[in-house]
Amino acid sequence: MALLKQIEHASVTLQHADVPTARVEQRQSVYGRRWIAAGLIFLLPVVMTALPAPAGAAAGLFRHAIGMEQTIIYNIAVFGADDRRPLSGRLNGLRSSIGVLTNTSSKAVCTAFCVATDIIATAGHCISGTADNSRPRAEDFVFRLDRSHVRAVGVSGAQNGNASLNILTGTARLNTHPPINATSDWALLRLAANACRAGGLPLSKLSAGGVLEKARRGEVYHVAYHRDLPHWEPASALSCHLLSEPEAGDPKELAHDFERHDELLLHTCDTEAASSGSPLLIQGADGPEVVGINVGTYVRSRVITHDGRIVQRLETKAVANTAVLASTLIPQRDAFASIGKITLTRRDDITRLQQYLADAGMTPGPVDGLFGEKTRAAVVAYQSKIGHTATGLPTLPLLQRLEMTAGSTAAK
Repeated sequence: MALLKQIEHASVTLQHADVPTARVEQRQSVYGRRWIAAGLIFLLPVVMTALPAPAGAAAGLFRHAIGMEQTIIYNIAVFGADDRRPLSGRLNGLRSSIGVLTNTSSKAVCTAFCVATDIIATAGHCISGTADNSRPRAEDFVFRLDRSHVRAVGVSGAQNGNASLNILTGTARLNTHPPINATSDWALLRLAANACRAGGLPLSKLSAGGVLEKARRGEVYHVAYHRDLPHWEPASALSCHLLSEPEAGDPKELAHDFERHDELLLHTCDTEAASSGSPLLIQGADGPEVVGINVGTYVRSRVITHDGRIVQRLETKAVANTAVLASTLIPQRDAFASIGKITLTRRDDITRLQQYLADAGMTPGPVDGLFGEKTRAAVVAYQSKIGHTATGLPTLPLLQRLEMTAGSTAAK
């Protein structure tokens, strides 16, 4: 007779850009691992309701198990009382730096914020999706600030099919297996026009420990768009709490659940649909500074299984919302900002780049002049090999370096 086995498992629920629906429902297989205390984790993309949702402790959440598959329904990720409020006072100025990123095809929406006059930042899964779904077209994204009279701006290169060359993401796809790469769940987009005329919000250089200290003094706040609020008004949540590792649980669990968990911020800023990609902020010497990018919700569950099937759920707890530490993006932002006019767009240049990468021992895929994920990964591998910031983007200096290296090798 098979024994009943009690395990603890965790799930990361990302606040995906949502589509209107009568209720919130998403199924995701549970991936097995050894039966030991701690550790089964999976990623659950969430489609949020377009209707107002009641606030409550860590969400109105309902679930049922069907074999090793479960359905989880979230209304809202609010911890305690809902403290989201319309922007007012000194925070009103953030309306010129924080807006909505919309996919014109799927109507999915995320929050995004300016980091330069023509560059915005958001959550990576808003752009790339996860390993379990198809990648959206880069040409379908438009960004709009909080002004009804301001027109939406697309991604640079969208008119000639080169939008993907103006998007930088921390990872090609968000993993659904542990350790989840949530700390890589970020994206930078170069816009077709200078939509951010007020300039970009600076990224704070604070470490995770430094952000935690700021939060303990009540200095961390959050600004985002939320689908359940009227008229798509941005809202703020003040004095967000951040969890230290002891508060979050066993550090070994975090290390198992997440890559580079020391760069992940666990926070209790209240969120709803469309808040993915929104900034966590502090007030710096010269104004607001971004300390994190909101990406998801960390959920742990205790279950009992029998013959590989969930037979009883003992407890499910939303631990915290999650955010990418902003200081880790500073090199990427600086590199991305500097290569705007030197990115290769001609097919024959991409073909030469692919051939040189292949000659250098990389694997760019077919030498066809089309810049796809394999070529991007090959560029990342080569940039990492030579000690450069790994943007994965094809640039003229990169092509020139490969040509010089190939020439030197041939001369020998």
